Amino acid sequence: MRTSVKILLGIGGALLVGAIALMGVGGSRLGELDDPFILREVTNGTIMLHDEDGEGELGVSFWVKGEYIDEDDDGIWDHCNSTNISIISHPKTANWDDEYDGEFYYEAGKHEEYRYSNCKSDDKNRNLDQNHRGLIKVGRACLACYAGEIEFESNTTVWVTYDDEVLGDLFSGLGGFGAGICSLCCGLIFLIIGLIMQFTGTDDAGAGVGMVMTPDGQMVMTTNAPQPQMMTAAPAQAIQPMVQPEQSGDMNAEGWFEPK
Repeated sequence: MRTSVKILLGIGGALLVGAIALMGVGGSRLGELDDPFILREVTNGTIMLHDEDGEGELGVSFWVKGEYIDEDDDGIWDHCNSTNISIISHPKTANWDDEYDGEFYYEAGKHEEYRYSNCKSDDKNRNLDQNHRGLIKVGRACLACYAGEIEFESNTTVWVTYDDEVLGDLFSGLGGFGAGICSLCCGLIFLIIGLIMQFTGTDDAGAGVGMVMTPDGQMVMTTNAPQPQMMTAAPAQAIQPMVQPEQSGDMNAEGWFEPK
């Protein structure tokens, strides 16, 4: 097997191994999104916020058992009317949030889609991410909080997600999968090219290079690869002019030569 083919196959194999590892890590991080709760079925608790970048956290979200219904037609989801959550203590907040100051606020839907933080009974104002567990979102707290502890109490059982960790798992999982797919594609390309070269190319040993001298004294480069045969003509002989033997005599009056 040629050295170049070995290199290509080696690179392709390494990329495939790396792809499997990356996709495994990505799948593991995405799998954590299936159970993202930092607290489950509690009426009070304490959560440690990390804020690794020092810019303030997205905070935590609260979920309760129920459905998005408005039976009394007051324009507010019923589960919001029946849930009261109090923030006992929280860290200081960054200056990019001057509305909630780390306190609890109602938010039934996805702010990035609905663009509002409230509990209005609008079909667009819903978050169905945990609907398969029978959980619906009721609100959030500690928006823009720096690192530290948040302590809360609730009048009903709640589940809590740490939104920064959920978002981090999502990005890490997607990034791992994306990098793994790219590595997989590149690895397959290297392997295919290497196999094509192996089955269609010549061996390195059959392509040696040497120098030979031609009959006219010139040095030329040759290889061991088969060369087309060429017919060479024998060198032409120089044509010597014919010389007439010397004769003695006189020219007659008619221009003819008369030997003596």
